[in-house]
Amino acid sequence: MTAIDRIRATLPPAAWTDDPDLIAPHLTEWRGLFTGKTSLMATPRTVHEVAQVVQICRETRTPITVQGGNTGLVGGAIPDESGEEILVTISKLNKIRNID
Repeated sequence: MTAIDRIRATLPPAAWTDDPDLIAPHLTEWRGLFTGKTSLMATPRTVHEVAQVVQICRETRTPITVQGGNTGLVGGAIPDESGEEILVTISKLNKIRNID
């Protein structure tokens, strides 16, 4: 089973998408200098869901690109052009639960 299949089976449907129209805004750096590809964008809502995606990708040796707000200036938050990476956007992780 591929990483994409496992993520789809593990996360709730609201925590991932393979819809190209929803993914497209996350594939180009805001200045338009860097563009990438991906078949799946995970949008985890909890730390546990992030851990599940990372574990699946580690086990399948699938690259991950993590994206916060897509405001970087060096293209580090854009998947490469191979389309083999899973894009993980952490935009739904928007609450501070604890400060140590």
